Amino acid sequence: MEDRFEFQEQLVLSQDLLQLLEWLLQYNQEGINNLVKQALQRGLADKLKKSGNNYPIEDAHYTIIDFLEMLENSLAEGIQNQALNDLGKKKLVQAINRIDTTNCSKATIESSAALVGNRSVDSTQDEAKSELCKELLRRWNPDFEEDEDEIIN
Repeated sequence: MEDRFEFQEQLVLSQDLLQLLEWLLQYNQEGINNLVKQALQRGLADKLKKSGNNYPIEDAHYTIIDFLEMLENSLAEGIQNQALNDLGKKKLVQAINRIDTTNCSKATIESSAALVGNRSVDSTQDEAKSELCKELLRRWNPDFEEDEDEIIN
């Protein structure tokens, strides 16, 4: 870590990527630490011992760029998936609001809506509603639902 590399070219980062990096540092340090531990256990420790301080400076630039590009692509894919998921769920809002929750728990409705919402992006609203009803019937367990209601009350 004591060796520093200087690059002649500028590196440009998107605002989204900078916010992701900030969020990871602020809210997911344990996850980052676990990732580093896992890398060390899976061979990085041996590689570091073998290479010492002889990491080629040409490779450093490309490694950093590749890593940041992978993060950027992952973030863009995640944002797109979230937007599609939200779009799928919007198609279900009207159907969800009409469900009688006295016979079906909120947990069953929410898990069914989440699953169908992911699949219903390209569906019409009626198709999404039909899929939600099918999924609710698959997941609904009247005996369990009654027990769950008694526990809550």
